[in-house]
Amino acid sequence: MKLIKLYEFDYYDYEKGEYQRYNYRKELKENCESIGRFIAEVPESAFDFGDLLRIHGSIYRVQRLSSKEGLARVEELEINLYPEETEYTDEVTCPYCGRTNESFELPDEDERYECLECGSIMSILREVTVTYSAEPVERNKIVNLEDTKND
Repeated sequence: MKLIKLYEFDYYDYEKGEYQRYNYRKELKENCESIGRFIAEVPESAFDFGDLLRIHGSIYRVQRLSSKEGLARVEELEINLYPEETEYTDEVTCPYCGRTNESFELPDEDERYECLECGSIMSILREVTVTYSAEPVERNKIVNLEDTKND
């Protein structure tokens, strides 16, 4: 059974007094060994890429996985286990994790949408309000007829 070591990044290291951020210029293994915070070691067969993982009471999502090296980068997420509808927002806001998802390029016909942060599925409804503005360009000529006599 192949085991995967899960590491977290983008956290505050109180011993060093600084944030530990994932360095995209380095390989996963180098990041894990230098600044990663070890979370757990789990069987590779226990999860699929993109699943939400509950470990030690926290919820994580796999961001990067190297099966060959037996390493994974995970990110802790705040998940609302009892979500409510998010209404009248400027962008699609996930009711599960609260992430604001870019909404401009969503297809009009798709009512179901997968959150880019937590992978949860939500149903969306796009409401369009049309408003108009008018800018003055040229006023029509006014003909003064007040001084003319009616013959």
